Amino acid sequence: FSIMLDSMENIQKSKKLEQILETSKYFYQEWLEHKDIVNSRFKDLKTNYLDLDDKTKEKEELDKFLDDCVKTGIDGLIIPDLPLLEYEQFYKDKLTDRNISISFLITPQTEESRIHKVDALSTGFIYVVSDSSITGMKTGISSQQISYFERIKSLQLSTPQLIGFGISDRESYLTASKYANGAIIGSAFIKHLKDKNEVDTATADFINLILKS
Repeated sequence: FSIMLDSMENIQKSKKLEQILETSKYFYQEWLEHKDIVNSRFKDLKTNYLDLDDKTKEKEELDKFLDDCVKTGIDGLIIPDLPLLEYEQFYKDKLTDRNISISFLITPQTEESRIHKVDALSTGFIYVVSDSSITGMKTGISSQQISYFERIKSLQLSTPQLIGFGISDRESYLTASKYANGAIIGSAFIKHLKDKNEVDTATADFINLILKS
């Protein structure tokens, strides 16, 4: 019986690890796909913020990073691999003191108990990952995804939800927005900015494409 319990616990841990690895995979693939564009936009940013081999330096650089966020007008963060417990213990007060919000992610595989925990800790919005596939690679929203959106909506969470991954055009944006407070378009927006000299104009043009009636 104890062996069976140990096995069940290991399965649960394995599922949670799978969720973490899955989410990490999404953002790593996103970075690989768009790193050249992003780097070209931020080529003058040379700060290396985290050195995990030096805990004292890590703390100082974390504070510097958060202070730089405030200075540059960044008022919210998404840190996909940040464990909820670690956030509560080491990051929550630092972000709160600087009025920086945090937004955690959920996926179709996220357990309901964790969803409620994410709801309690998120101070920006809940990033609803729409699908277990790599961002930017799918078009359209399936009936299975709609069922997932409806399930999340039925939980009546207190934190606003934004649906992301696979939202790339006006149609998918409008569909996702029916089931949440809005939607996130990442890959398509980054691609739109490529080779554009006037970022503000290009951004306005892209928004018009999505919101046009």
